[in-house]
Amino acid sequence: MSRPADLFDTSGKRRHPVFWFPDGLTILGLEDHLFRVHTTVLCRHSPYFLGIFEDASAVGKQEDSSAGLGGCTFLDLDSRQVSVVDLVSLLEHLYHDVPLASSTDFSRIASLLRITSKEQLDFPMIHELARHTLRTLFPEGPIPYFHSDHSGEALDLATKYQLEPLFKRLFYTVVTTAQFHEVNEPDAHSNGTPINIIISTENSRRCEELMADLINHFTPILFTPPATSHMACTDVFADKWMPLVIQPALEDDGVYKPLESLERIKLIDWGKEGLCTSCVKDKKVEWTEEQETVWNLIDGWLGLNRT
Repeated sequence: MSRPADLFDTSGKRRHPVFWFPDGLTILGLEDHLFRVHTTVLCRHSPYFLGIFEDASAVGKQEDSSAGLGGCTFLDLDSRQVSVVDLVSLLEHLYHDVPLASSTDFSRIASLLRITSKEQLDFPMIHELARHTLRTLFPEGPIPYFHSDHSGEALDLATKYQLEPLFKRLFYTVVTTAQFHEVNEPDAHSNGTPINIIISTENSRRCEELMADLINHFTPILFTPPATSHMACTDVFADKWMPLVIQPALEDDGVYKPLESLERIKLIDWGKEGLCTSCVKDKKVEWTEEQETVWNLIDGWLGLNRT
């Protein structure tokens, strides 16, 4: 990762326009960029950098041959599989240019989550903050119609970094709002079609299994008009269930979208269709309970409640 400064060819590499501090004593090389930063800032937050600079013999050898870079210690980050975008996001956070908050956009949170992990530059406190902030972007509980343009990437990040509290929401969101498949390039799609996303092979398999579980559980509920305590109201369901419930569900793949399909059923003006007030109230309670039942079942289907 590190290399004597006089052995490093800086030709063709450009100083970063922001993160090049004249009083910095560490130069980070990444791709075709150079970053001159403060050693104390790195070591204060990162065991990875602290370990490097605590190795006095290694740092001494670099300083002996670093005259060409103003006496700075040079560290080559290319071997850490770090991206320039992610490194800039980290430095912006460290130097308080762009703080991490609940309003931070997803791409910045994802950058910080990756680069602060132990596999990359190991900033544990910032990594934990990024984990918490990512969780705030996705609601808990059986909330229908939730959509995120970043659900696929978020799912892969959540599984890679074991953010289990996000699994249920993200797997359900990917299954119900996107066409998921693991390919090298996203397919072109026309307006009005589901978004194609790229996820890992393992997550794609789990999505397919979750879709099958949702269909197997919800199909009998969707295709069976409910009974009520009043024969007249039961007859209304028998007469109206196909055009008002089944047909719309078939048109938008509602058979594997139980939260959304049940919400749509709840929003139908059943009183206008002939149900009595008591039966309307009872059925809305039952449909809400079924949403909660499905949400709880997903834990088992994804293997989240195994001991």
